[in-house]
Amino acid sequence: ALPISDWPLPERPLLRSDGPLRVFLHPDAGKPEKLWPTHRFARVLADAARRRPIACAVNGVRRRHVRSLRWRLLASRVRLSVAPFDPSCATLREALSQSDIAIGCDSGPMHYAAVLGVPTLVVYGRYTAAEFGPPWRSLAVEPPAGCDADAVSTTAVAAALESLVERLSRDPFVRDRKST
Repeated sequence: ALPISDWPLPERPLLRSDGPLRVFLHPDAGKPEKLWPTHRFARVLADAARRRPIACAVNGVRRRHVRSLRWRLLASRVRLSVAPFDPSCATLREALSQSDIAIGCDSGPMHYAAVLGVPTLVVYGRYTAAEFGPPWRSLAVEPPAGCDADAVSTTAVAAALESLVERLSRDPFVRDRKST
């Protein structure tokens, strides 16, 4: 059997430099200690949109997240659309297949994105990427040991996003799991 890190992944082209960066965002998690505040995701995306336009499909599991993002991103260069909740996961799969990068809290949709071969940037809480993170095309941002996800700084996630975009512009097969 192949080690997990050697599993074949779907082909992915280099990130295009023309057009918007297509981001899938899942700002939710099943446990409170895994949640990173929605307004911080908005700040990271708005900051990244200063360098390049962003088309963001937000996973609309909780309406309050969608409303918060919509208002916070109104003045930025981020086009926001909603991938509504669908128990069959067909909408989720479609949104992920249209994305260059998936960003979110440690959660099922982020693991699903990784399995589909979509590069991910995941904000972890006290459950570390070493325990639960995929070893391919994923970049983990973790808080200090034993802390919840809300201890992760906006600066750390913004830097990780910038690094991931730059790396994927050169090599679509990012396989290492680096923690910031």
